[in-house]
Amino acid sequence: MNSFKVENNDIVRENGNPVKVSDKEAYLQRLKHGLKTLLGEIPWAENLGLPWLSIFEKPINIERVAIEIVKVLNKDPDTTSTTITNLEVNDKNRTFKLNAKLVSVYGSVELNI
Repeated sequence: MNSFKVENNDIVRENGNPVKVSDKEAYLQRLKHGLKTLLGEIPWAENLGLPWLSIFEKPINIERVAIEIVKVLNKDPDTTSTTITNLEVNDKNRTFKLNAKLVSVYGSVELNI
């Protein structure tokens, strides 16, 4: 699958032309966008995203955050399995750092956010 390369919420351009990504790079980009999206935020993809408002209610339950992250990653049709190797949750600014190993149609891949 081809897609435009996106960095900092903008399409990357080289010499004025949009840069495309495919295969493994497009797959990883798709996963990252899914994790940064609020569930229901995109009208044409209402099942995409994390339920940010509920998983970051205080007190934050890191196990629930992990479960919701795995749900998002496993929803992608190219993902076979997901293992979270490290998850750090910052409850002050409601963010997380994630390291995960995925088995996909592209082989074994690492996702670091």
